[in-house]
Amino acid sequence: MKCNSCGFDNASSAKYCEKCGAELTNRKTLINSRFFSKKNIVIGGAIALALVLIVVLLSTAGGTTPHGKVLSALDDGNYEEALKLFDENRVEIDTEQKQEIEEHLIEIAEATKNDYIAEALDYDSTIAIFKKLQKFGFAEVNSYTKELESEISEIASVREKIKVGEDCFQEKNYVGAIHYFSEVSPNSSSYQIAQEKLTTAQEAYRKSLQDQASTLAKENDYIGAISLLKSGFEVLENDQALVTDIATYTDSYIASISNSVKQLTGSGEYPEAIQLIEEAKANISDSRLDELYNSNTSAYVNAVVSKADSYAAEENYALAIEEINTALRILPEDRQLQDALKKHNWTTVLYSGDSFTIVRKDLATFESNIIRVGVMDANGKWIVPLSSDFIFAEAVRMESGRPTMSGSRTQITSKNVYYLGEGVFILSLGMNVRSTSGYMHSVGSASSVTSSGLVCYMYNANNGSQTSFNAVWISECNDGNMLMYNSSRYNSPFYRVDAYGNVTELPVRHDVNDYEISGFSEGLFFANGYFYDVNGSKKINLTDYDITNAPYFSEGVCKIEFKNNMGTKYRATIDKNGKFVQEPEKVS
Repeated sequence: MKCNSCGFDNASSAKYCEKCGAELTNRKTLINSRFFSKKNIVIGGAIALALVLIVVLLSTAGGTTPHGKVLSALDDGNYEEALKLFDENRVEIDTEQKQEIEEHLIEIAEATKNDYIAEALDYDSTIAIFKKLQKFGFAEVNSYTKELESEISEIASVREKIKVGEDCFQEKNYVGAIHYFSEVSPNSSSYQIAQEKLTTAQEAYRKSLQDQASTLAKENDYIGAISLLKSGFEVLENDQALVTDIATYTDSYIASISNSVKQLTGSGEYPEAIQLIEEAKANISDSRLDELYNSNTSAYVNAVVSKADSYAAEENYALAIEEINTALRILPEDRQLQDALKKHNWTTVLYSGDSFTIVRKDLATFESNIIRVGVMDANGKWIVPLSSDFIFAEAVRMESGRPTMSGSRTQITSKNVYYLGEGVFILSLGMNVRSTSGYMHSVGSASSVTSSGLVCYMYNANNGSQTSFNAVWISECNDGNMLMYNSSRYNSPFYRVDAYGNVTELPVRHDVNDYEISGFSEGLFFANGYFYDVNGSKKINLTDYDITNAPYFSEGVCKIEFKNNMGTKYRATIDKNGKFVQEPEKVS
């Protein structure tokens, strides 16, 4: 069948032109099916042929009749003139002639659509012709051209998607190209073309990902390569080529990790090897990494336990416990390490950190349970050898087993020990510690804190001093001084505790705003709206400001926060003379 748009000879069964995509429906067949079926005209073949010949003779007689002139104007493409002639001669043009004009308008509409498909007409020109044909007022023509408008609009939309997709492809925006080509409906005459372009875009995108991944892999950035290829699944879902490449780079990555782990463990650097495997496990999930992790952690734990046993055999328990504790920081849940710690009979590690380790050891005898406590430095050497005379040993003996408010018995653990800084440690069943900046930390059990305070045991590792005193609240150590009070009752006095544990009552009473109290900083502490010195003398008056933080000095200046009588918050910086270094600024 020959295409009416481009003249290409197609197979007789074809519905669309294989060259330009135009619909191949025979014009006369279309007209007869749309027009004559609706008129219910049944005419014999011979009579129909005779009528058609008569109509053709009349219509081709030089266009002298009114309806002939209309047809001639339509053939010339002068639709406005044709409409004018039609309107002027509506009465003279009979029914059959109007029918012929209607057929001719449908033929023109069909030809116009095919011209658009063949890209001989643009969208606006095509729609404009349809609008002109509709002005003749034929219901069949109007219905048909509206159908064609919808069809043309769909074709225009498809063409726009393909064009945008092609533009994206030229700009190497393959994801955009794939998106637009994928949006072409299977019902569209351009679907096959869009699919071919889609395949080309997918191949280009896949090649782009593979090239970038290859570059990353050459730099040993296998995780980068794997992540990049996985991002392609958002567009190329379950693409087998990408799956294969990911598997290849995963193999290379695991081989690289295995080689690095082998080198580290060969030189005894198990912690570094374990950390490397953990990082790899965080990057990808693979059973081979799990196996690598399990085998190396097992080897590390065995080596640590063996070394600790060697130290213990030489009665160097400090180094044994440090060896095990180091491993427990890496593998805190390992039961073999926990059992090894118990094996060497350390009942409790009361504190570990800041170059100090305080350990407790219980020795059960037939007569009694002897409690010893000692302090080690970072090298595992005793600062205070295990002793039952050490003040913390006394503290454990005195405070263990006391009944609590709930009826249970107290157990001294690491929660009961706190490091105040500058070598000073305290042990208590229940008290509060305030940092220089005002942060409050609970020592022991909050339920054990009383208004009159419990015994606080203090030890200074720098000078060896040991003492005890009642305290509800104490600050961290700063320049050898700590602020303390032993009663939470209103108007109770503050005390200064020095680095040797000497307690001095200060001529300062605390009010109810405990949260605004700060410990010593550069020889001053803040309470009740004033900064006081170590002797409790007033140095800076801030009572004109409703202070809302616990201010402290650092490098000669102090940041304060306060509210005015309207409740607006401000922030400012003052010096040790109480002068503003930075003018107050409103806090939003």
